[in-house]
Amino acid sequence: GEEVTYAVNAAYNMMQRNGGWGRYMFFILNGHGDDWDFTYKAANGEKETPPVCNYTYDATNLMVGECWDDMYAMIYAANLALEKIPGADATEEMKDRLMGEAYFLRGLAFYLLGQLYGEEIPVITETPKSRDDFYAPSALPGVLYKQMTDDFLMAAELLPVRSVLFADPANIGRAAKGAALGYLARSYLNRPIFEQGQASDWAAAEATLKQIIDSKEYELMYLFRDNHTETHENNMESLFEV
Repeated sequence: GEEVTYAVNAAYNMMQRNGGWGRYMFFILNGHGDDWDFTYKAANGEKETPPVCNYTYDATNLMVGECWDDMYAMIYAANLALEKIPGADATEEMKDRLMGEAYFLRGLAFYLLGQLYGEEIPVITETPKSRDDFYAPSALPGVLYKQMTDDFLMAAELLPVRSVLFADPANIGRAAKGAALGYLARSYLNRPIFEQGQASDWAAAEATLKQIIDSKEYELMYLFRDNHTETHENNMESLFEV
């Protein structure tokens, strides 16, 4: 059980690299907003930021490359975990939970990659078995959206609810059922990004979000600012945090 836990931890760890929240992911996600002040960043040596903010970047931009590399490393780690967990020496309950976490993390990587680079990206669901597997083709229309939503649906089915998972303090911060449902709903709402030409699936998003509300596992914090302080991390309002 310890080995497969470490295997899933490896996928989580990718989010702390430069292409994750260790550095560039929040830059590239927020940099596309009109409220992002890139002049300060540019004056302090962040030469990659202005092109991102102005939509004038190409593949040579360090942010673009690092986020791409590390999210695909996260997909590789999740795929490896999904292949190894079924044969592990662990309880079925533990294997289900870890499989759920791996499905969630793979779905999250696809979500971020699709949001940043569009739907025509390689959708990789197995570890490489031959040299050709290292050169996966761009996905056909609709493939990314289906894979991403399937991953979140599978994760939501396998993962325990927050109160059960977080009963062990060592698990605080791991993905629970609410995290998978939350990103599933976001996927439905943002479908036009992940499958061009398709409309947002408002009905599916509403039904999914209602599951989160009806679970009674979450509630709004009394003070909104408590969602942004280190002393209130993974609070009752939080679905998932890095």
